[in-house]
Amino acid sequence: MAKINEQSVWEPEIYRLTTEAAVLGFNADDNSDGPSNVQGQQLANRTLFLRDELTAYNGLIKSGELPFTSVAQAQAAINSGKIINGGIFSVRSEDLEVWAAEYINSNGIATPTGKVLSSDEVVRRSNLLFDSFNEYSSKNITFGNWDWYSGATPTFSLSDKDLPLTTPVIKASGITSFDKFYDLTQLPISAGDTMTFSIIAWFQNTGGKFHVFFLDSTRSQLSVTSSDPLTSGIVAPNLVCLVPSGAVSVRIRVQNTIDGSFKIGAYAAALGRFQAEFSRSIPSKSQQDALGTPTNIVYDPFNEMLSVRPKQGLPAGVVDAMSYAGILIKNSSNSPWGKNGIQAAVGANADRILALSSLGVMPGDIITVRVAAFFSAVNGAIQIFCRNQDGVLSSTTLTAKSSGFADKNSTLTIPDLTTYITVRVSGAMMKELLAIAIAVGKSVPEYIYGSLPAEYSGYQRQQPNLWPDPWFRRYETGETQIDGYGPAVVAGVANPAYVADYIASPFARKKSLIIPVGGGQTDINISASRLGLKAGDSLTITLGVVAAQAINLAAYFRTSTGTVISSSASQQYQFPSMQYQQLVKAIDVTQEIADTADYLQVRVMNGQTVGAAGVYIVARGIFVGNSSPVLCDDTYNDDSVRIIANSPTINANTLRETHKRLMHRKLNQSATLVTAHIGDSWTHLWNRWSGIFAGKMQADFGSAGIGYIGFGYPSDSAFGQYNGNVLGQITLTKTGAWTPNYASTESADICSVSSSDTAATFRVNGVPASASSVRLFAKPKGIVQYSTNGGADWTQIDLSAFSNVAIATLTVPTTAFNIWFQPVTSVEIYGLDVQTTTDGVRCHKLGATGSSAQQWAAQVTKAAWQTSLTALAPNLVTILHGTNDQTSSRNPSAFAADIQTIITAVRAACPLSDVLVMMPAENQRNNAVPMAAYASVVRDVCAKNKVAFHNLQANYGDAPPDYASTSQRAWFNVDGIHPDPATGGGLPIVAAMMKLVE
Repeated sequence: MAKINEQSVWEPEIYRLTTEAAVLGFNADDNSDGPSNVQGQQLANRTLFLRDELTAYNGLIKSGELPFTSVAQAQAAINSGKIINGGIFSVRSEDLEVWAAEYINSNGIATPTGKVLSSDEVVRRSNLLFDSFNEYSSKNITFGNWDWYSGATPTFSLSDKDLPLTTPVIKASGITSFDKFYDLTQLPISAGDTMTFSIIAWFQNTGGKFHVFFLDSTRSQLSVTSSDPLTSGIVAPNLVCLVPSGAVSVRIRVQNTIDGSFKIGAYAAALGRFQAEFSRSIPSKSQQDALGTPTNIVYDPFNEMLSVRPKQGLPAGVVDAMSYAGILIKNSSNSPWGKNGIQAAVGANADRILALSSLGVMPGDIITVRVAAFFSAVNGAIQIFCRNQDGVLSSTTLTAKSSGFADKNSTLTIPDLTTYITVRVSGAMMKELLAIAIAVGKSVPEYIYGSLPAEYSGYQRQQPNLWPDPWFRRYETGETQIDGYGPAVVAGVANPAYVADYIASPFARKKSLIIPVGGGQTDINISASRLGLKAGDSLTITLGVVAAQAINLAAYFRTSTGTVISSSASQQYQFPSMQYQQLVKAIDVTQEIADTADYLQVRVMNGQTVGAAGVYIVARGIFVGNSSPVLCDDTYNDDSVRIIANSPTINANTLRETHKRLMHRKLNQSATLVTAHIGDSWTHLWNRWSGIFAGKMQADFGSAGIGYIGFGYPSDSAFGQYNGNVLGQITLTKTGAWTPNYASTESADICSVSSSDTAATFRVNGVPASASSVRLFAKPKGIVQYSTNGGADWTQIDLSAFSNVAIATLTVPTTAFNIWFQPVTSVEIYGLDVQTTTDGVRCHKLGATGSSAQQWAAQVTKAAWQTSLTALAPNLVTILHGTNDQTSSRNPSAFAADIQTIITAVRAACPLSDVLVMMPAENQRNNAVPMAAYASVVRDVCAKNKVAFHNLQANYGDAPPDYASTSQRAWFNVDGIHPDPATGGGLPIVAAMMKLVE
């Protein structure tokens, strides 16, 4: 049987046979097909066409030629029919700066489209020059030897409607040109490099030109690259140029060829055929100086840093972070920004002290200090001192010839042994420091954060520390587990060191991790999950160490089973004498590390010998990259960032009793939820949040009684601030002599009243009806009597018959009543617990105004307090402290220990109770220690104890001004420290509580 003659062609249609057509097949006589074979022929053609197309694509996939390795191979694919006419494909490039180029099959010829995908080499280089005239160009047009102007006389404008930048703009007019020169010896380029230059400019008329000239040492032209005529309006042309041999400088010319005005906003240049960006590059310190690109390491108009740590008084010896001397003037009228100032009268100086360790610079660095000040008379002095604990190492004096506002700057090299810088205004007049800015290099810094306005932001000078130093605080609170890993995961390795002050630490805070004399080797372990590793990263592990003998440092990753998956080789550092060195170890992150690493082990070995002194680890850090990061002991800012970055809540799922009991009530089933709220004035004032929360809970789930009524009050003059109960409907009155014992006794709310005056009375007014149980809590000493009918009848209670704490059940009416207490002998009474038998919620307000976590920690370990809490039987205990601890500048590690003590005591008294620790939002008091520092350590304590934690900062805002009494969101009181009930300032706490418990 003859075969159908197949052809690889796409048939546009398939014929259909009809009844009229004869059934005829192939006619051998005339070599023709009859109608019966036409359909088969058409279908066979389509099938062959599809097979050929699939084969072609399959060949491309199998060969891995996407992109093709050469143009020749791509052309071969076209010739074989694998790439259809008009098909787009890519070819790998031999140019180091191009990874792949786009091609098209143009009528059978592989033709480039002009589009390329830049290589990693180009992408990594980015900008090497950016000049937006906000460094020093607009201040001195004859600056330096390598960067200068020529041609038209420029006029600088700080704002312009045609070029709406926030940095200065050059203006010129007429048929003229404007030249900007840069010395190529100051840039990281060499002959043969390809560069891309760009400008931001504006032309009134079409016809402007952009030229790039390379010049030799005699300023003779070696090459020129010019743009096509530029359009009117804003333009940002790019010119790709090859750096010729012998080039010493480059001249960038902006030319106006038609009469009219033109303006220039910025210059930029990048290596390679890569469009220059109008944003800051990331040069080294020496390049920063050369490029004129200051990056502020300090901007301090005294309402940012100073409001965080307004440490008053000159330091003794090495400075503790930032401090000042003088009078802090809020919103000074002398400041052109309306910000704070540090003022001093005649005969006194105004000082600002800046710890070198907080600036990220070291002795030997060149910095430029800029100071804004106000003087009420002429010849005021601005002085800059580099110092250490032994005295002044260098000084610079700048004189303000005129009175009023002065803006001065000076460039200096930081002398050896410098530990802090003092900026001072002095003179026989009233004077005021208004702002300080410091930048690396010789460029004048701006009075803004960072060196650029928002349009040009993106430069980050210092890498974030992935391992800021929480160990000092954690170890001090008794925690020996860091990130879930103990100090000696591997058997045979010594337990770590201990933490103590080491006076020879070069950092302001002297806490150090100490390996004792002859301590052998010590491991510190970090969870890999906190490092955010990805394959290809390079990690730099850095320890700041003081020692007097050889130290070996190793750092390597281990799996969860302890298997080492990176090099465990150690590096030795010699310490010829007791001195400070930075020990550095780099690790390249492989795919195996990224996939399987469980923890990073940092091992310090002190030579396995008994040395003359211990080894002191005074700072630490882990950084992405292989540069030389700057270690800094100012960890509180790290805490702030960490708290904001992390979820404000952890362990909410541990509120199991609370969730279950409320679910019973939601299902109309019988259940009672009892809550107790430990805290200070935030909790004490019932209408701030605690009473609103209790009222809402009882409205939703029913009332099981009004709970605890505290008898304590701060003083006789402040009797109106008695503790009372959570709903605020109970009032207290007294007669005779009563003595308050406030925040200092072992009662449930650590407050009490005592009296030996047998004629005195203490009255509780307005106890509601239907109380099923009313119990008196008191010290087990003396005899007290009570009456519910105004003293007509008295019932005595011998309190001495009880141990730990007297808890006496009282006989009371079923109707609403008042109750009087009277000493028979000397007594100390605490409060009442009022319950009903109905299902629902009962809340005990245990807040004591003005109390601190330290005061609570002193009482909760006592048997009487724990017995009282057991009797109150809370299913949920909340702890809200920090405000008064912050006011007293309590060390965060000590505060964490106080919270730990309270949690431990609550669990001892009520093992099944849920525990929720809340931290207050930062207030407007400009405290010495930010609330974020306390929140950071408390979060760690809660994680360790598996109790719920919530940071109320998230409910109020990012910064205190957002919710201050003077803001549009006036949630805080004018006292700057409390949420204001008048504006509903406590409702964010209620909202957070309702979300957490439900």
